Amino acid sequence: MSSCTTDKNGTSNILDKLNDDYDKFSVYSESDDDDNSSGSAGATTGVDLGFLQTPDNDWLLHPIYFPSKVGGKPAWLNPEIIPSSKDVECVLCNKPMFFLLQLYAPDDSKEHTFHRTIFVFSCKDPVCFQSSGNNGCPIKVFRCCLARENKYYSSSPPDYDGKSVSSFPTYASLCEACGCAGSLRCANCKIVTYCSKLHQKLDWKYHKIVCKSSNNTSPSSVIVRSKAFLFPESEIVIEPEELSKPQSNKTNDSSQNTSGAPSFTNKDLKNVDEKEFEQFCENIDDKTFQKFQTRIKHNQDQVIRYNRGGEPLLCSNTAIPKSIPACQSCGAERSFEFQIMPQLLMHLDVDSSIEGPTIDWGTLLVYSCTGDCNTSGYTQEFVWRQNFATKEKV
Repeated sequence: MSSCTTDKNGTSNILDKLNDDYDKFSVYSESDDDDNSSGSAGATTGVDLGFLQTPDNDWLLHPIYFPSKVGGKPAWLNPEIIPSSKDVECVLCNKPMFFLLQLYAPDDSKEHTFHRTIFVFSCKDPVCFQSSGNNGCPIKVFRCCLARENKYYSSSPPDYDGKSVSSFPTYASLCEACGCAGSLRCANCKIVTYCSKLHQKLDWKYHKIVCKSSNNTSPSSVIVRSKAFLFPESEIVIEPEELSKPQSNKTNDSSQNTSGAPSFTNKDLKNVDEKEFEQFCENIDDKTFQKFQTRIKHNQDQVIRYNRGGEPLLCSNTAIPKSIPACQSCGAERSFEFQIMPQLLMHLDVDSSIEGPTIDWGTLLVYSCTGDCNTSGYTQEFVWRQNFATKEKV
């Protein structure tokens, strides 16, 4: 699908309408906030929020530092027993998925969950996101737990000097393209491995530089941190959610934004067609969506909402998860743990057309085993994709 573009004037009109409509959907009301938060400045809600930032050093995203991050390759918690290439295939197109994000969420109430990370993978085929319902969701989630005493990491906190990264051993063959399990070896250099022929083809423009080089003695001879087919890499930092009343005074100066709403720019809407956007705004008919917008207005850059055992912030009054399947490993109930917000899409370099196939979601709700069953390797958990509701066409 070719992406939609607009001319300079068309984009300007979209920006004006987008910022106006954001205010319309986001009129502040204390009753819209949780009962445990009055809406006063600095009020906390018990929810933790995740924000993106560029790490001070790349080595901070290495597994020995137990990172929370978006994009790049997964920093496996258990580096030896990892999901197979089949495990991370999309259920709709059967193509290998790409690493979306991981969240370090330890639980020291149990011995085996001293280290605990949730991994999320996404299909990159926009067509798969057009499927209705959640029987074929193009997202997969895996949980991994380790005790404090384990064979991979010291029981003491790591030294934050980056020196230990180079001495961390390799436990499994990983795909040079995506970082998942890779059993297919390059026929030329016979060193690097891939999860599939598709990913080998994607990676060839990077690997061919050293494929037959005599200096290519390890898969990391040439390190390319940013590959075009991977999601852009960033660190996730966690902070408690605080609510504050947004400023109500507005100025006539269009260059200033005093409403508390995000200021959308041409860059945000580079692929959005004006007619598409107007149709989208006209079709929104959902008070739950308006409450969703009101709440996130307090912290506009949030990409994660973590509230294990609590309730998710729904973006629509339709497609609400009512029956969450039990853990497939131990049979225990699953409970809500965290959700991935639509703001993340702006950082993923995906096509942002409103109509037509695109990687998209209103919010992704992740549910995990309440018992944190102690299994070796990685246990698949449940994810529910909720989209924004629109009016029914008559």
